Amino acid sequence: MNPMLHIGLSKNDLFDVLSHSVTQLMRAARLVCLRLSHSCFTRRRRTFRSIATISTIPFLMLCATHGNASSYPNVPHSLLLDVTTRTDPAHATTHVVAVGQRGHIIVSADAGQHFEQAVSNTQNTLTSVCFFNEQILLAVGHNLTIIRSEDGGKQWHTIALDKSDTVPFLDVHPLSERVALAVGAYGYVARTEDAGKTWQVRLSTQEDFHLNAIISLDSNRLILAGESGHVYRSTDQGITWTPIEIPYTGSLFTGLFLSPQQVLLLGLRGNGLIGNPFLDEPSWQYLNLKSQNTWFDVAEDKRGYLWMVGAAGQLQSVEKASLLNTSNTDTLQTIHLARPDRKDLAALDIQNQTIWTVGEAGLHQYSLPNTLINHPLTAQQITAQQITAQQKSALKEIPFSFISSMSH
Repeated sequence: MNPMLHIGLSKNDLFDVLSHSVTQLMRAARLVCLRLSHSCFTRRRRTFRSIATISTIPFLMLCATHGNASSYPNVPHSLLLDVTTRTDPAHATTHVVAVGQRGHIIVSADAGQHFEQAVSNTQNTLTSVCFFNEQILLAVGHNLTIIRSEDGGKQWHTIALDKSDTVPFLDVHPLSERVALAVGAYGYVARTEDAGKTWQVRLSTQEDFHLNAIISLDSNRLILAGESGHVYRSTDQGITWTPIEIPYTGSLFTGLFLSPQQVLLLGLRGNGLIGNPFLDEPSWQYLNLKSQNTWFDVAEDKRGYLWMVGAAGQLQSVEKASLLNTSNTDTLQTIHLARPDRKDLAALDIQNQTIWTVGEAGLHQYSLPNTLINHPLTAQQITAQQITAQQKSALKEIPFSFISSMSH
């Protein structure tokens, strides 16, 4: 294994980014390292040697401690790494839950009008969170941490595993009312069949590449996206995995099924691929999204537009139908926005006409503008460098209040 993989990026990743700019490398490496923590320093007990992580060390010192998350009034503006939403039709309410560094969890039960910090019972950095149903949630993080809530995210308890290690889980995803998967560094995969009460932890393959994201078509057909172009598929709810060859050797951090026959994979420096992963010999098409920013998450809104977030505060959207109906993605029209402070965005979720984003600057809530909902995105083209009145009005940030107290 190449020593450059200590930072969660492969040798090909580093060469790819270095050919672009050192600034982009530092941005991509920083957020990846914040997610990986311990594994940034050692890979199978090898010596830390990568100069690319020097600027990330002050951030890493914040991670991977033990105990209870402390009450912290600035939690909504601290490093948060994932956000999820769920609407409860029976009570006409929408829950919003975000997780991040030091075991911080913030919860809203009124569609984001008010937030409160929850008791997570850990200070390990949390990297991913998901709903099983209106009441049961799972969150995962560093040191093979898995925590579970049965009251909509207000209180959490730690799940004891039969394996201990300092590596992080990087994603968790429900497959049915009882089955869920968690994946992480060095090929770790955990599976539960009782809604998260107990887990079996194992290695997905003999290789120890990091697994960054679980992408599901349905409860049986799944894709794992990982570093160094490693992609795996499963057709049995993640019990067995088959490697897939793709024409890209850089890291992939997220993805989304566009149709039963097409999956979108996104990764470092704007690289994207579209293909059918369930064919015996899949064919892949490179995707040109007119950006060289690393993408960390993607989601689809109700109107069929994809929204992507990534390094340098980038938020980009493209119509899904245009991806499926064109043989030349060089002609795609996209809308491309950027946070004025250019702080990295780690994840997003979309609920009705609201986009929730998390990242280095914490949690932010934006309303989808009517001009983008009712008209094709081809009507507007905004570059990442244009911080203009047009861009600032494209997505309107909605303020919310935070209750600075711990729930007990």
